[in-house]
Amino acid sequence: APLRHLLKRIAAADAFHRLRTGGRLLDVVGIVVAMAVVGIVIGIGGVAGAMFVDLPRGRSGYMHKAAIMQDLSAVTAACMIVKKKAFEEVSGFTEELAVAFNDVDFCLKVGKCGYRVVYDPYAELYHDESRTRGPEDSPEKVRRFQNEIEYMRTHWIDILKNGDPYYNKNLSLKKWNYSLKA
Repeated sequence: APLRHLLKRIAAADAFHRLRTGGRLLDVVGIVVAMAVVGIVIGIGGVAGAMFVDLPRGRSGYMHKAAIMQDLSAVTAACMIVKKKAFEEVSGFTEELAVAFNDVDFCLKVGKCGYRVVYDPYAELYHDESRTRGPEDSPEKVRRFQNEIEYMRTHWIDILKNGDPYYNKNLSLKKWNYSLKA
């Protein structure tokens, strides 16, 4: 049902030049269901980070942002729908970004082409990133991750320097909960 919902959304969005829709990803910890990803903010944690990590499922977060459809700079590729034409227009995912930031880079490329990236809270899926991705626990993985960070800093310096246009500059880039800068 969540994927059908996303397909309907993207089909209806043609008139608005929206490209991709990202859903709300949930993580199961025992019997507690917490949000794993509710959109991505550019600049969080140095490059980009997911918002509302560990927010309980029934909560809507700051300004109800976890519960409303909204345009963002990026959503996670763990749950996305994109039209083939738009995917090909930006040459898909960047091969140099094998694990980290490939979705962020993709979203920024399509945004640069004039498409809109939309977070859709009505499509919920379960996701266990630690099981699919694993920790950065070897020298090779750490080196790869550092190279991916450098790629993002080199290719997207303007947005990293000027800030995410969908995120208030008065809010922290060190915390994932929309708290004020200290």
